Amino acid sequence: MTSVVYAYAFLAAPSPEQKVELEAIEGLQEQIQIITGPTPMAAAVEANIDLDAMKASDTLLLRSALRHDQVICQLFGHTSVIPLRFGTGFVSTDKLQHHLQQQASLYQQTLNSLSGRAEYLLKVFAPSEPDVVPVAAASGTAYLLARRQAYQNQQIYLQMLEQASQSLADLWPASWPRQALDPHGEERSRITFLLDPAQYQEAVAQAQDWQQQHQGWRLEWGGGLPPYHFVQGAV
Repeated sequence: MTSVVYAYAFLAAPSPEQKVELEAIEGLQEQIQIITGPTPMAAAVEANIDLDAMKASDTLLLRSALRHDQVICQLFGHTSVIPLRFGTGFVSTDKLQHHLQQQASLYQQTLNSLSGRAEYLLKVFAPSEPDVVPVAAASGTAYLLARRQAYQNQQIYLQMLEQASQSLADLWPASWPRQALDPHGEERSRITFLLDPAQYQEAVAQAQDWQQQHQGWRLEWGGGLPPYHFVQGAV
């Protein structure tokens, strides 16, 4: 049995009223607690979580991971947070408070940089490559011409992809934090941004204008999530 003080996120120490609201959030087994200390930092935790029991089955592990993210999202609905990885735990409250005290300056700087911002995901879908028209003749001049035309069409398509992708990348101001993520399925690319509400509206408008100028491309926005990809060095 490996029971720990399970940690969901770090945050600025809340007011007494806000602390009551946050501690109404249901965790993995019971309502969470907000642990504070001698610094302006706090942690959203749940005591006596058995990490080994959590891994007893794939179903339980998946359900726990989902609940972990749900708790972070609920916290984020109230205040800026530094999300922690699923499975983060401390052996005791004293160890947790010592960690917060040691890292208080770093975590406060991180929270300041995240304040008022959320993570937004942009999925980019490119037009499909033109189909190669089959040639009836198995050999001869017609076949060679068709092969050459197919190759030329492919090169034109690849060049279009590169030019359009670069054009899209050039849309975003350098001051906007962003990261390229591994694309899924039919996606050409996926990019996650850290934006405030006004920047997000600007990004959506720019994306719509760009899409109108690039026939066959599709851009899909999602998010307003905690800044999972923009937090480094926490724990």
